[in-house]
Amino acid sequence: MTWWTSADLLGGLVLLPALAVTFGRLIATLLRIARRIGPITEDCAAIAAELEAVPRLAETEVLTGAGIAGVVRYTDALAAAL
Repeated sequence: MTWWTSADLLGGLVLLPALAVTFGRLIATLLRIARRIGPITEDCAAIAAELEAVPRLAETEVLTGAGIAGVVRYTDALAAAL
């Protein structure tokens, strides 16, 4: 019974404050990211609109679309084998 009480005290005095500090830092980091994400996404939207005219991207999209059928066939065969 003493071990249980000792473990509870250890958890309450050491682990809980450590978790609180860790989650506090995580939340602070997420809030910093949230504040800075707006201008980044606006810039990305403007850049993406300009990239539609690049022929190599269109070629890549066509080649990727052509390979999808093979990927689906391969994954279906793997699913059947498993």
